[in-house]
Amino acid sequence: MSDFEIFSILILTILVVLVPAWRRYYFFSKANLLKPVQASDRIDFYDFLKGVAIVAVIIIHAGYFYNASDSAEHSLFFSLTNAMSRFCIPIFFISSGILLTPWEKISNKNDYYKKKFLRIFLPYIILVTFMAVYFHSPVLKYLYLMFSGQALIPFYFIIVLLQLYLVYPILSKYRRRKYFLLITFLISFSVTLLFDPITIFGFPIFVKFLFFFAYGIYMRDYFLSFTKLQKTELALWFTVLVVYILILITLPEMYFNLRLFYGLAIFNLLYYYRETLEKYNYFYKTFINIGTYSLWIFLFHFLIEAQIYRLLIKWQFNFYFTFVLIVIFTLLISYLSARIVAPAYNQMLKMFDLRSYRKNI
Repeated sequence: MSDFEIFSILILTILVVLVPAWRRYYFFSKANLLKPVQASDRIDFYDFLKGVAIVAVIIIHAGYFYNASDSAEHSLFFSLTNAMSRFCIPIFFISSGILLTPWEKISNKNDYYKKKFLRIFLPYIILVTFMAVYFHSPVLKYLYLMFSGQALIPFYFIIVLLQLYLVYPILSKYRRRKYFLLITFLISFSVTLLFDPITIFGFPIFVKFLFFFAYGIYMRDYFLSFTKLQKTELALWFTVLVVYILILITLPEMYFNLRLFYGLAIFNLLYYYRETLEKYNYFYKTFINIGTYSLWIFLFHFLIEAQIYRLLIKWQFNFYFTFVLIVIFTLLISYLSARIVAPAYNQMLKMFDLRSYRKNI
């Protein structure tokens, strides 16, 4: 872990703990005691958030390819864009926690896991299998890469999400306890400072990201009811954002996805300004549309971005122009690929469901 990561986590933790109103909101909010809200199949705002987050993921990985080529000339640019885009993984985990139905309200537990497997993990398995066949990977290596998430740089996220879904029944059971958020924060905070990176034989472990998922579970009814943030809460998130940027400018470094405060700050600020964002109709709907296909874009983008980087870097255009082109072309091609593959995949699932139904008649 870099000096910047350690310093930013410690400073922001001290800041939140010292201000009583912020400490109460951050760790002991009563928002989860609101009347339970029934979530619909899709909520536009959370697709919007996923759209923003997946664009940030593409920006991060554009910098990754440059950085892997030892491009030191623009290291400050890479560190700033990398750091400012690192709200993406927290937003994905928080949104996942919010959109889950409380465990005790799920009547068919097996059906819950079946849907998660078919919607998220089977597409991942199919893609990794195609990669293994294409690269002629031995069976054991293929299985290791698939279950460790090491087939591609971003795929650890899928494995961590799987682990979080598996522990969800326990988290959901205790989500209304007073110290639920504090305990999950201390777990993520402690293991990150002491054991980063957290892996066992190369397999990523979810505990580093536990707090984001727990935050979504704990605040679910608050965010689904679209309750307005109070001014003290808004002040907290703006302060976190300003302090984070100041630390970033002072200690610009490349680092990774654990943003225990910054990720929450961006999530809550986007939540607060939701109605304002909705007024920019074309902008808002564009990101909703992107977010609808965020999983498939996530699965495809890294391979696509690698090829686009290799192609454009040969032309030796202006650096910033090339960087923007890489992001735009990656997003566009990944999105179009997702628009083609997602309906075909859904149709395939319907066909199998129909055959299963006929067998049971």
